[in-house]
Amino acid sequence: MDAVVNYLLGALVPLILRITLFVLVFRFRRHRVPFLTSFLLAASPMLLSLIPIPLPEILLVIGGMGITLFFLNKYTEIDLLPEGSLIVVGIEIVGRVIMVVLRFALT
Repeated sequence: MDAVVNYLLGALVPLILRITLFVLVFRFRRHRVPFLTSFLLAASPMLLSLIPIPLPEILLVIGGMGITLFFLNKYTEIDLLPEGSLIVVGIEIVGRVIMVVLRFALT
């Protein structure tokens, strides 16, 4: 049971949380972005896990935000600065805080 909870908290819940946050932010800001683009933006930091070199957490976070910014600029009409960067940083901070609260509540 512990392994299942750790897996869900490590991979599935953050992905669902990030998808939800991207959809909510795009609706709140009145941008017409398809759901598949929100899924791509939410899953883009997971591309760094394909690199077989262990990276420090700070490099994973910064690299994940960079990849998300790249896809945000490529697949939406949102300007990179300041709106796109604020969206990505805000979702990263809110998502991390919610995940810390969830981990604390479930352990």
